[in-house]
Amino acid sequence: AASAFPRMLDFIYDENNSNVKSSTELATAHRFLSMYFGVRELFSKINDFIQDDLTLDTLPKYIESALYYNDEMLLSALVQMIAENFKDVSMDILIKLKPERFIEMVSSTSLQCDSAFLSEQVASYLQSSHIEVTSSLVHSLTKSSKMPHISPRAAVFYTKVIEEHLADDCNDSTRKSLLLRCAKAFIDSEVYPQLPVLNAVSLGSNGKGMHKKKLSEYESLSKDTRIKLLEETLSIERQEKRDLLRYQMFKVTVRGIGIRSINGIYRINGICDDVGFYVKDGKWQGKKRTFTIYRVGKGTWFISAFPKDTDPNTDAVSDIEYLFHAKASGVDGETPPEKWQDISDDDNTSYDDADIDMDVY
Repeated sequence: AASAFPRMLDFIYDENNSNVKSSTELATAHRFLSMYFGVRELFSKINDFIQDDLTLDTLPKYIESALYYNDEMLLSALVQMIAENFKDVSMDILIKLKPERFIEMVSSTSLQCDSAFLSEQVASYLQSSHIEVTSSLVHSLTKSSKMPHISPRAAVFYTKVIEEHLADDCNDSTRKSLLLRCAKAFIDSEVYPQLPVLNAVSLGSNGKGMHKKKLSEYESLSKDTRIKLLEETLSIERQEKRDLLRYQMFKVTVRGIGIRSINGIYRINGICDDVGFYVKDGKWQGKKRTFTIYRVGKGTWFISAFPKDTDPNTDAVSDIEYLFHAKASGVDGETPPEKWQDISDDDNTSYDDADIDMDVY
């Protein structure tokens, strides 16, 4: 603050109080002095200066000085800025934050980023030499509400964290939740197909041809942890197979609609709204369309005419004809209904003659 003091005096004795000669390096010191000596005009001017001067380039300096002067209000504003620009903030800046501030940043509603990317950044932060990893810190930074998915690259690290820091002094649900997400990450990684072999190699069997880096990373885990991880991945795979069979009423037959192109056999093509969706190619009003049976919001089934090869889950499509709908029925509404109602709910819907099934009308 010594170098900032003369400039504060210049400001005080300037009759106009119009300008404050500050800089990125001195701004926080001026803010500190203005509060300490109660110079309200300087406090207002320096806040305006900081607001104009603060960018991602100047952010590291402001974090350092805010920590030095213990300026909690400025730190809160900086943490908010980091959360809003998380993808563009370097790890060099993130590791300057104390754990409580890093938790504040991760918990902020302004932080919007890919969960896998977040898992990698949190892992890098926890591996910083000055950070003391505790079970409460891990719990606060890896909540499934903020980090539902873990990057395969970070999965080994988090598994080691479970082994070293969540063994005894953490509630069981936190440990299980993190282990489950690590297992899912392994399923999506190159390592997963080799997990049984990795276990066998690590436990003493022959391991010809194994990638040495993958083996060394995996082998750094304890035997019990490797076994738990393998059990978890196999359990997830079994559950996914059960879910697939649960949804795979492999085909659905639509009858009695009165429109020849819509009636017929629809075959399962994937999962939408946690249940199967079914498709059948055909023509609608002279255009090639994929008729699709799918559920929305766990309450209503629809038959719609999509442009050919459109996925109702992900494709943003405007050219959709919503034709029929029905309330969900069957076991928990997981199977398409037998009776359908015209979406227009009136008699004004017009169909081409080729679409009309005269045997029904």
